[in-house]
Amino acid sequence: GEVELLNPATQAPVRKLTGIKGKANTVLFSADGQSVFAAGGEAGIVGEIKQWKTSDGTLLQSYEGHLDAVYALALSPDGKMLATGAYDQKIRLWEVASGKEIATLKGHNGAVNGLSFRPDGKVLASASSDRTVKLWSIPDGARLDTLSQPTKEQTSVVFSTDGQQLYAGGGDNRIRVWKISKDAKEGTNKIL
Repeated sequence: GEVELLNPATQAPVRKLTGIKGKANTVLFSADGQSVFAAGGEAGIVGEIKQWKTSDGTLLQSYEGHLDAVYALALSPDGKMLATGAYDQKIRLWEVASGKEIATLKGHNGAVNGLSFRPDGKVLASASSDRTVKLWSIPDGARLDTLSQPTKEQTSVVFSTDGQQLYAGGGDNRIRVWKISKDAKEGTNKIL
């Protein structure tokens, strides 16, 4: 697989980044724009994430550990932690500087399709094919809450800029909004 970087003004190709196994399912830039991450893999075999230097395409890091294709990427607000979600139903947390895995979060019963860090970096939200959105404590990875109102798979999730609301959407053609409490513990996050 490959990722093509385009000039935003002209849409002309600037650089091709190659070497990722399978097709690239999602792409993410670091907040400073210095790095670009792409996730993919080979279905049922391996999931893979690559990180390149945006300016010249130098490969900086490869993250391997998922047992199926990777569909979701999120960077912590400080840029030090990468969260990845895959068809293998797992979320993995990685240290960006070293590429080492910090933790594996288990609890979904379907593919993990979307991830979002709360702006304070203390909570990670995940959207899954199991029709739930889950909240996880960071950095320890403990499950805080399961938001189970959706009726079909959830594909996207994002926190508001103030971290007080969480938005999720998916196959049931609805966007749901929850008010997320400061500690995000079970039973304290109300659907709006």
